[in-house]
Amino acid sequence: MGVRILTGLLPPAVFGEYALSLTVVAILQYCYAGTSAAAMRFFVPAVEKRQAEEYLRAAWRVQHTRGLLAAPLVLGGVVFLMLVGQTWLIPLGLAATVLAVVTSYNVFMDGLQNAGRQRAVVALHQGLGSWVRLGCAALLVILIGASAANVLWGFVLGAIVTMGSQYVFYRRVRRKVCQTTTGRCSVEACQPWHARITRFAWPYVVWSIPVWLQLCSDRWALGWLASPAEVGIYAALCQLALLPVNVLTQLVTQLVEPILFARAGDLTDPARVASSRSMHRKVVGLVLSWTIVAVVAAAILRAPVGRLLLDARYQGAVHFLPLLVLAAGLFATGQLAELNIITSNKTALLIRPKSTVAILACAAYPLGASLGGIGGVVCASVVTKVAFLLWILWIDRRVSLAAVGHIA
Repeated sequence: MGVRILTGLLPPAVFGEYALSLTVVAILQYCYAGTSAAAMRFFVPAVEKRQAEEYLRAAWRVQHTRGLLAAPLVLGGVVFLMLVGQTWLIPLGLAATVLAVVTSYNVFMDGLQNAGRQRAVVALHQGLGSWVRLGCAALLVILIGASAANVLWGFVLGAIVTMGSQYVFYRRVRRKVCQTTTGRCSVEACQPWHARITRFAWPYVVWSIPVWLQLCSDRWALGWLASPAEVGIYAALCQLALLPVNVLTQLVTQLVEPILFARAGDLTDPARVASSRSMHRKVVGLVLSWTIVAVVAAAILRAPVGRLLLDARYQGAVHFLPLLVLAAGLFATGQLAELNIITSNKTALLIRPKSTVAILACAAYPLGASLGGIGGVVCASVVTKVAFLLWILWIDRRVSLAAVGHIA
């Protein structure tokens, strides 16, 4: 529904600018993702060791440090845009940066709530939060004008409102888990957790650049070799394709990820680790099966779905929807397949597949755009997502065998 509202309010060229601005949001979100993942991963081990206070202080410290990294990036971006004479992009880049920082706190607190088994609270904020952001964006577009910057600032306002509500619920979780803390929390007591979180999260920063390039290179390739209007049409189709996949994967992730982490614990109990891995295999199979169903449904219903959820200006390429659903489903399956590796605290093993496939995609998207426009980019997306999934499954297999002593 969000796609339908935004495509109704924005012409394709402006929607294309909005889609390109989200690439700035994406790179910062990837840089911050490691902190939220670490916060969720170590929540249960910290509570079991009666060190929740120390752990939470360390997690917030890492999150704040990552948030401050946006300042030099903003300054560098402003200077660069001034040097190349593109000052009109400065408000757009600033809005995108602020949105990335604010949403990083949304995701961080969602991770803590999810780890604390407060799934209803997480679902509330993710569900209503998206509507609050969309409502604020639509209001600014109607009152001020149809521009990508107004959409982003509307998202910022909505994210801030959501963050305030999240913090109220977070305080309840904190009071609950910190009742069993071991005593007074000092900087020295927080340091071991700070080191563990940082060690777990740093690979996310390493692969954030190539993965960001992968995520935005399809849009930039179309913008460079085609037009902003084609970028807008492609971006709208991508968001539509994500709907059937995200509905399941978000629910599964919210439900399963904290359970996997809790079952695995600190990885010292073989029975708990085996239980976590067994559940993980079933989840990956479920999402892959759902992807097949979603692709078939998209192939059958693409025309009526396009008429219902897309403005008429965006329906010319709706026949690519099944392939985009396939690409989204393969990527989501790969993301869930990573959970076993993440649960094993071996995030560094993900640097090579994520970086290598991302670099290949950066070469494949311009080639596809030059050969077939939107269709070429879609085909390149499917091929790279297949390669990513197979590589992750191979690493996951090796990690599982290593855990039971079958390989060194």
